Amino acid sequence: MRLRLLTLCALTALTAACATPEDAPPPVASMPMAPPPPRLVGDDGDAAADGPQSCKISAGYVWCDSSRRCERPWELAREKGFPNTLEGFQAFCKPLPK
Repeated sequence: MRLRLLTLCALTALTAACATPEDAPPPVASMPMAPPPPRLVGDDGDAAADGPQSCKISAGYVWCDSSRRCERPWELAREKGFPNTLEGFQAFCKPLPK
């Protein structure tokens, strides 16, 4: 029993002596890896601005000069009765004369 204890102590001492700090790899700095905030539909506009920059493109809004606000083309076409086409939207929302 005493021999086993001596052997175990000797092995522990040898193993500890082999692992010197110079041999150890440098510590790695811990960096928090938080995921980016989720992007929501309509999260691509600027709510504080007025004009074309404030339209939420991903939610389907496009600036309309004649109404002076962001509109969804298909909703505006249904409401105002023009064809639900790019040409119909452009004709209805053409810039107002200055």
